[in-house]
Amino acid sequence: MVIESLELQDFRNYENLNITFDKGTNVFYGGNAQGKTNILEAVFMGCTSKSHRAVKDRDIIRFGEDEAHLKLNILKRDINYRIDIHLKKQKAKGIAVNGVSIRKISDLFGIANVIFFSPEDLGIIKNGPSERRRFLDIELCQLDRIYTSDLINYNRVIDQKNKLLKDPSQALKCSFDPADFLGSFVSEFSGVSLNDSVNSDINSLSNQNVDNFGINIVNVGSLQGNVGNKSDIDTLLEIYNSQLVTYGTGIIRRREKFISDLSGIIKRKHSELTSGGEELVIKYEKNVTAEDFEESLRKNAEREKRMGMSLVGPHRDDISFEVNGIDLRHFGSQGQQRSAALSLKLSEIELAKETTGDDPVLLLDDVLSELDRSRQTMLLKQVGNIQTMITCTGIDDLLEKQFPMDRVYFVEKGKVRNDRSEKL
Repeated sequence: MVIESLELQDFRNYENLNITFDKGTNVFYGGNAQGKTNILEAVFMGCTSKSHRAVKDRDIIRFGEDEAHLKLNILKRDINYRIDIHLKKQKAKGIAVNGVSIRKISDLFGIANVIFFSPEDLGIIKNGPSERRRFLDIELCQLDRIYTSDLINYNRVIDQKNKLLKDPSQALKCSFDPADFLGSFVSEFSGVSLNDSVNSDINSLSNQNVDNFGINIVNVGSLQGNVGNKSDIDTLLEIYNSQLVTYGTGIIRRREKFISDLSGIIKRKHSELTSGGEELVIKYEKNVTAEDFEESLRKNAEREKRMGMSLVGPHRDDISFEVNGIDLRHFGSQGQQRSAALSLKLSEIELAKETTGDDPVLLLDDVLSELDRSRQTMLLKQVGNIQTMITCTGIDDLLEKQFPMDRVYFVEKGKVRNDRSEKL
């Protein structure tokens, strides 16, 4: 798979941009705050519909404008794909593939697989569980459409259940809003709000039946007049819990397989990175097993009502990273944590290849400046066989290492210049 070109209009600080990429290594260099990261962000958004940053779509539109356009051309197994994304300040984004509007975000997944590595990713080991769950979701959503569907459905149910637990009277008085049901997926995936991330077809979802949404709208309405009736609240919670089990067990099992597949790869990559000095073990810390999920929900029902929140399910999962028996999340040095984060990214590349049978595109956003020379060398060794886009403030280090750069661009004030047309 190769990303051939990118066109932008009023995207971040780019009024207009039309750029072609080499199938090898593309380097973008220039000063800070000139627009280098924005190019990688646009590529990532074209492949996943979302920014890698926790921002709202309207914040991506160039200052003073009301709309932005993004067009990405991809060649995959001799098939051309054109992805168009139209961002509007006051409306949901529109997405089209080869000129045909898509109804679901999941329809975009599977066309391309991208791995984004930024300095912020180096903190995935020491930061909170939500970032590690986000890592799982971003990667699995690109590799598995069923996982994407289960995650969307699970998160909209957990959102409604939490509203009911927090304020039963208010939750039962509110009308059914399918947009709310999907919102938590977007929040978990990228931190953006629903209206900025789902196309206008969302309004039609309210006509769907219980099989698609897991709760009959009429049944909810019938409870509105009996907000003080405890049995009605319990009945609604049972409906939510039934759906959580349906979608949550799929999430748990797919996460189990993903971590299992990743485990052997990351152990090998980390051993290479540390010259055999450390053994890295990654473990999936399930909040509950798929087999025990339903029973655990039943046992914790009263406790959840007292706490006013959902306490059981994969939305409370985590991943642990251990080196020689030491939990790096709490006791690892900064160097160990960064090495583990790098091993994780290198493992993503290999696992994506094994799973899809195709090469992912690697996006490296100024990450080299955050790594020491040995880690830089290890990362750059992985670049040779896949399309890579690198941002940096200068290319001297790459030239010193005689690193092959197939195309080099200089970026300044939202303008991109092809600096060297010949391979270096």
